[in-house]
Amino acid sequence: MRNNRIWATLDPFYEDGEIMGRSVANQGFLDALLRLDPFDAYHFFLPDTGAAEALRRAIAQRHPGFDATRIGAFSRLELPRKLAEGGHHCFHLSDCVNHPPHLARLRNALAPEIFPITSVTHSLSYARYAESLLAHLWPGSTERDVILATSRTAQGVLHEWFAALTEGYGLDARRFAPPRVARVPLGVDPACMAPASPEERAALRSERNMAEGTLVVLVFGRISHFSKMDVLPVLRAVQRLFAAGTDRAAVRLELAGYVRPGERHYRTLEELARNMGLAFHVTPSPDEAEKRALFACADVFLSPVDNVQETFGLAVLEAGLMGLPTIASDYDGYRDLVEHGVTGLLLPTLAPARTPDVDLLSRVWFDNQYHLLLAQRTAVDVPSMAAALARLLAAPEERRAMGRAARERVLAAFTWEHVVRACQREWEAAWERPVDAALLRDVAHPLHVPYGRVFGGYVSQPVGEGAVDSGRHDARSRAERSTADGDGARRNPPVVRSRAGDAVYRGQEHLLIYAGIDTVVDERAVRAALVLARRPLGAVDLAARLAENEEFGLNADAALVLVLWCLKHDLLELAGQGGKDATGGREARDAREAAGEKTGTGKSDA
Repeated sequence: MRNNRIWATLDPFYEDGEIMGRSVANQGFLDALLRLDPFDAYHFFLPDTGAAEALRRAIAQRHPGFDATRIGAFSRLELPRKLAEGGHHCFHLSDCVNHPPHLARLRNALAPEIFPITSVTHSLSYARYAESLLAHLWPGSTERDVILATSRTAQGVLHEWFAALTEGYGLDARRFAPPRVARVPLGVDPACMAPASPEERAALRSERNMAEGTLVVLVFGRISHFSKMDVLPVLRAVQRLFAAGTDRAAVRLELAGYVRPGERHYRTLEELARNMGLAFHVTPSPDEAEKRALFACADVFLSPVDNVQETFGLAVLEAGLMGLPTIASDYDGYRDLVEHGVTGLLLPTLAPARTPDVDLLSRVWFDNQYHLLLAQRTAVDVPSMAAALARLLAAPEERRAMGRAARERVLAAFTWEHVVRACQREWEAAWERPVDAALLRDVAHPLHVPYGRVFGGYVSQPVGEGAVDSGRHDARSRAERSTADGDGARRNPPVVRSRAGDAVYRGQEHLLIYAGIDTVVDERAVRAALVLARRPLGAVDLAARLAENEEFGLNADAALVLVLWCLKHDLLELAGQGGKDATGGREARDAREAAGEKTGTGKSDA
């Protein structure tokens, strides 16, 4: 185990907005991590200071006893500095899509050690993810970069994604190797859900007019036929039950889950159920108390998921915690969660091996359009669903035995504590993977725009080594300009302290440094630059002098940024272009300084 270990992330993990599996999972993971508390400190690099403050408040509310001094909530502008300080044991990202390869490039360039970067799968089906997953294929990826797939099928999806991208772009599979993909499932918190007592269950069912002896079948999840599952086949399965002789009063269907504002699809289902004579009730967007009550009232959990937008199935684990058997599609991550014949029953699913129409048009359709088209050609076997319902309707003892087995399985392998410990094993194992840090330092990511190069033609005079004049189309060729002006002078123009710089140097004016710039403009370094530039000095040479001073922690590039900022704000000026103040007045100031003012590369007593 490593000492002085810092766990870090770019994500808040606590999210507002609509309730989705991703947000529930992220919250559950962070709660468990802070409860187990295996690290010395926890660093969150968030988009802005407002998000950082919101995270601090959320942690204080959810974990009131946690030592707040060990929580570092920073703006992402501070990421380069904190990476350079070192001490990070790992970075763990709440989603594998957005940031992992770009964080890896920062780590490779700035961090003293190549720490592991792990990220988690949620939905993998959005067409726009192609670009994000392509970003993972770059020469700077290491064996310490791991995507944690939540299911075996998610592992398979990622392997197929990376294979298709490698083949489609003709990439060298060795040079552009994908990150490792390991399996770590999601989890649930046992403290949040447990089976109701017989008395509580009876009272809850009575409140909801659920007759004794009625089989209550619960379908819980986003109520959406285009992003979760089509419930109409469930009605078809119940219709088969009734046609086979099952008493209509023996079955009640409860449908509950998040509903997008304005969505009214479930009204059609209510009408169809009424025409069938099925007792059917919908609870749109229930709160946590109502959700637990619905699980407590149910006899069977049913989830015939059919949508590629799904990956795992947290609701199946919640049903298991509540001691319910599950009837579910043999589909995506659900087959990892339901042990057929032991904790529930799996229903066969069928879909086409080829989808040429969707493949061709998905990038010009909306997400819900191609998700719906794919779901409507994915068949969950209705006769098998009817048979499963009939089997559990007729066998209350088998239902209860499956429910007990489901709860035992969840507690044994699918709590958030199990997930955090599995992640710990991955982080420790990743450190054992060999990497060549020196080789990685200068490997640029092909999707990181070299702004100075690409937009070098916008300015009249690029400054610094390697400066180019791309996009310039004036009368003279670049070679002619270099001959006339001197290429070295163009790249390293002499600068000198200006009248305003003099005033700041002498304490007669104050610096104004915008929020968001203070991470790259150090006031001490500005004052040192004003001291050094009392006589003309090349801008690049001035930056090099500043970079030599370890007090400022600047490399040559960062120091040149500071010099140009000084030029922008008229603290420095191009030598010879400031009129009398830049020439005749210069000797007088130099004479005054020589007469007794203290100068140096650090502080001044002016």
